[in-house]
Amino acid sequence: ANTEQLLDCLQTMVDDQKISGYHQLRHRQTENVIWIEMHILMPTDMPTGVAHEQITKVEEAVRRLFPERDIHITTHVEPAEHQAAHPEGHEGLPDPYPSGNSAEEPQ
Repeated sequence: ANTEQLLDCLQTMVDDQKISGYHQLRHRQTENVIWIEMHILMPTDMPTGVAHEQITKVEEAVRRLFPERDIHITTHVEPAEHQAAHPEGHEGLPDPYPSGNSAEEPQ
């Protein structure tokens, strides 16, 4: 799997109305370990328990893209209306990899 497959997976979740959207997608890979961080938008009126079930399904689908890797996923859940407050996403987070030490793209 690669970045394009990851984006396709998330877009399928949007198209299938499993999630309302996503942003702040970041990923890093070192050897056999992949770290994925993302903000997932869910309907504001969705009960927390239902949102948790949906997010678990999203994370399971992402893990299936990388069956031979050790995957660590951090998902931040936000109400769908939150996107209007941050149309460009949130302020950039500091890059944990200094210039010249960035990790490889997931494969």
